Amino acid sequence: MQFSFLSAPIADGERIAEAAENLPFPDADQSDLRYGLSITHRIFTPDDITLSEPDPNDRPYAGALTATGRLVSTRPDRQDEIALTVGVVGPAAGGGVTQRTYHALIGAERPEGWPSQIRSEPVLQLNAQRIYRLDGPRLPGGLETDLLASGGAAVGSLRVSAAAGGQIRLGFDLKQDFGPPRIQPALAAVNGFSPNRGWGGYVFVGGEARGVVRDLFLDGAAVRSGPSVEKRHFVSDVQAGWAVYAGRVQLSFSYVRRSREFENQERRHIFGAVGLSIAL
Repeated sequence: MQFSFLSAPIADGERIAEAAENLPFPDADQSDLRYGLSITHRIFTPDDITLSEPDPNDRPYAGALTATGRLVSTRPDRQDEIALTVGVVGPAAGGGVTQRTYHALIGAERPEGWPSQIRSEPVLQLNAQRIYRLDGPRLPGGLETDLLASGGAAVGSLRVSAAAGGQIRLGFDLKQDFGPPRIQPALAAVNGFSPNRGWGGYVFVGGEARGVVRDLFLDGAAVRSGPSVEKRHFVSDVQAGWAVYAGRVQLSFSYVRRSREFENQERRHIFGAVGLSIAL
């Protein structure tokens, strides 16, 4: 779960704009520059949560609570983002309390293995990504098409990886955003949009490939010994979905099929991601 804020465009002469001009990335020259803040809570569990001693061949329990500050540079055909994340992983992140409380409210099985979770340690992460937009042909009825091509890298205690991907979109007012929001490690636009008309939306299909050097949620804590599994160094996502907006409210849904992330994983991960954005 992630809650995010993206500012209005930063005027020339403001301190953030002056600082961004001295950074090699993103390119702040002749672009719409904004800053963003987000709070993210991640929870990971093995397949069978009823075991008090989890299967050592399945992914370990883990929780992470992080705060991220970002700079976003946007042009009509490109969006750059650089983000710095700090936080904590382990019991201090409250993953066990959150899941047990939620499962009690909905009458689901109680997760029993949280005492074995990845131990507490601080998190420091730097991410950078770029998304290109290539306009496609216009179709009858005012339908627009485009291609989003993205690439990025992550370095830090959460993850060390590099990724590339793309999306094909079909709909109306595609220049409102650079695709639907997703939580890292997915390559995705920041969850902000700029409506150009009273309504709009699109459907999309795409994919992404990642090379993973380290993943804390699979490799375990760096400082303390604890549970871990043998990860796979190459992971892919295939996704499809839609985004619609009316006025200043946008709702999006992504259906994702992710390849196996560790050696003893029995099946690929299939999940949905829902995004709600409000342009103030």
